[in-house]
Amino acid sequence: MHLVKAKQIVTGICDENGAIHTYHAGDLFKVRNQTLKRLLAEGKVEIPCEFVMASVYDFSDCGVIVTGGDLNAARQAVGSELTVTAGAPSLQFGRTLLWDTTARLRSDLIPVGFERLAHGWQVAAPLASYRLLARDIGDDAGRKLTEGVIHDLRVPFYDVRVLFLRDCAVTRDLLRTYSDELKAHPEPRLAFMRALYRVKPVMCALPASWVGK
Repeated sequence: MHLVKAKQIVTGICDENGAIHTYHAGDLFKVRNQTLKRLLAEGKVEIPCEFVMASVYDFSDCGVIVTGGDLNAARQAVGSELTVTAGAPSLQFGRTLLWDTTARLRSDLIPVGFERLAHGWQVAAPLASYRLLARDIGDDAGRKLTEGVIHDLRVPFYDVRVLFLRDCAVTRDLLRTYSDELKAHPEPRLAFMRALYRVKPVMCALPASWVGK
């Protein structure tokens, strides 16, 4: 059982004796591993102590590469459980987070992103917007180039400042293709869309709310 803190109303929680409880924002209560992971993914709870997070998730093959922004801020957000370094996008770890910290990624969800990669997903990234589509960003040249690859710009796009990647042949190909697409036209969000459509990794679209405004 692990101690968590409710961020909103949480219902249907079974205690060690089988009783069902409802908790409100600010309440502390205990949950089992699978329930904890679900509630974290739904954004309903947070973990009040760093050591609890370490006891739930296996970080042994995980690391963070800061591709832009503030390296020290990333280290403070992540804590001591993960290796954090600065550099160009690469796959230095079995599971890598490429993070430009101008994206205010919620630190409590970083373990959840890595967890996605442990369950079949090769790439995970938050959607950039629920309102804008690929047709609404970039310039005419970038949109025309992208439409030639993906055929329809009426699709959502990703916040490429936050990319969770599992090291495999497909994701290595994705990074190479993304680099090539950036050379073809430098709009990163459209370049990533073209790379996705060319390589076709197993992609997990994370909620836009993972990144604060």
